[in-house]
Amino acid sequence: MVSSNSDETVTSNVIIQETGDEQPYFPSGVSGTQSEQTTSSEMFDILGNGSLVKKIIKEGQGYITRPEKSGIVTINAKGMLEDGTVVEQVNNFVFSIGEGDVMSAWDVGVATMEKGEIAELYTDARHAYGEKGRPPEIPPSAKLKYEIELVEVLEPPLLSELQFNEVITLADRKRERGNYYFSRNEHSHAINSYSQALKLLGTASIKIADDNKESTEALNKCRLNCYNNLAAAQIKIEGYPAALQSCESALRIEPQNVKALFRKAKILSSLGETGKAIATLKKAVVLDPTSTLLQAELNKLKQRRQNEEKSEKTMYKKMFGLHDDNQENNNVESAASKWGYYIGAACVGLVAAAFAMYRYNHN
Repeated sequence: MVSSNSDETVTSNVIIQETGDEQPYFPSGVSGTQSEQTTSSEMFDILGNGSLVKKIIKEGQGYITRPEKSGIVTINAKGMLEDGTVVEQVNNFVFSIGEGDVMSAWDVGVATMEKGEIAELYTDARHAYGEKGRPPEIPPSAKLKYEIELVEVLEPPLLSELQFNEVITLADRKRERGNYYFSRNEHSHAINSYSQALKLLGTASIKIADDNKESTEALNKCRLNCYNNLAAAQIKIEGYPAALQSCESALRIEPQNVKALFRKAKILSSLGETGKAIATLKKAVVLDPTSTLLQAELNKLKQRRQNEEKSEKTMYKKMFGLHDDNQENNNVESAASKWGYYIGAACVGLVAAAFAMYRYNHN
């Protein structure tokens, strides 16, 4: 499940997290069959592999009331562990179908329900909280049971008909959903949520009157947050060129944004542009001179640049057949030492020979 602050991803497909082979999760006496085929009087194996099973408790208002892709639904839901412990509960929770707003157990399961229907969903961890769980309430790789009531079903909204504040609210919810994914290290999903939020904000920009300063500021604040968060997620997957574009977009909105400058410097450093990274980080340090993080990163980059310059100098000398001054001095000292040894040895030899001749002549 997600909190009521979960974002909505406008065009993404249903997210199904595969976390390895798991045993099918069926209620007692139920076995798997084809997708959505009745397995007992009111049991449905939604995906056909036993990992997501639905049991109808109360019939809905007919097939025609099922939600469409991107339709807005309102549900009441209660989630339980296998031992019956209630771990989460929400009322009048709103999300868009099939857009990655929520865990895939809800995304897929609710799409099979009718308005007014009450059902139980039995899901493997892969369609819920995965291997990580949601400590402390939900342990790793937990199988869950949900009791869900589909309260309301609305058609997909037309963005052109939404008011400015409605678009901003929707985009901010998607940004928060991206933050949720980012906190779980699901960076690709986070990127998707941030990107969809920015698409919505592009729609919002055409709804602002030229003289509406308050709306412009609200739009730019939301866009700035999205671009900064998008860059952070792109850095995590080493998508440096895309991350650099996100930082540049943030800096066009606010040229003195310290977060954007810091992340831009990190990206440039990763791309081997140490000099540019230092210049960018110096701007951030000027704006926030008390930050020990910025100063430490700047010192690290300066040390790297010194090492790079030393390596470059050595490489150029090798290329042009030059030698290091210290090496040349060592070579001269070594040669002088050798010649001194030879001269000394010769002198000793001459003295010895003269002494031998002297003895010979006087014997």
